[in-house]
Amino acid sequence: MDELLFYRIKLSSFKSLILKVAKERIRSISKSDVETKSLKDIKETLLNLTIVKPVFFTDEFDLEYREEKGRKHVTRYRMFTGDERLFDVEPSSSTFNPPRGEITTYEGRRVLAFSGDFDLSTTLTDAVQGLERRMPDIQTFISKVNLDLTELNRSVSELVDSDLPIRYTQIKKDIDDYNFLKSKK
Repeated sequence: MDELLFYRIKLSSFKSLILKVAKERIRSISKSDVETKSLKDIKETLLNLTIVKPVFFTDEFDLEYREEKGRKHVTRYRMFTGDERLFDVEPSSSTFNPPRGEITTYEGRRVLAFSGDFDLSTTLTDAVQGLERRMPDIQTFISKVNLDLTELNRSVSELVDSDLPIRYTQIKKDIDDYNFLKSKK
């Protein structure tokens, strides 16, 4: 069942959530991490885990077709790369109704699916073209979300750049203090 895309969560809420996750990951840096990894390596790992990957559609697609109750039911599957949560985020600059679709699993992959019911007299080609008319709106919304994502990821990077060295230094100092006290016994 096709649902509204780019509708469930405001960009500001999504940004707050991602920044909160980044802060929690920084706070969760352990003594073991500091002892075994460089600041640069920890930063790289944190960014890889926290930076939200933009969505891009691949050239791959598939189609399912069936007749039921005197109608043709056609589902179009579009493969994509990136973070599927972005299909739920309302872009900061949306001016028209969000498109419909569904993120689902198809042949073991997460895909965007959109479907429609057509008269039996409708050719499969016409049905597919009707469904494909949704893609420009979906592409417009995903482009806007990806643009907003640039700012979000910059904020995450700045947070990691500012807070991680403080946390790393704090843990390093605790280790040094512990080792100093241990050596005095």
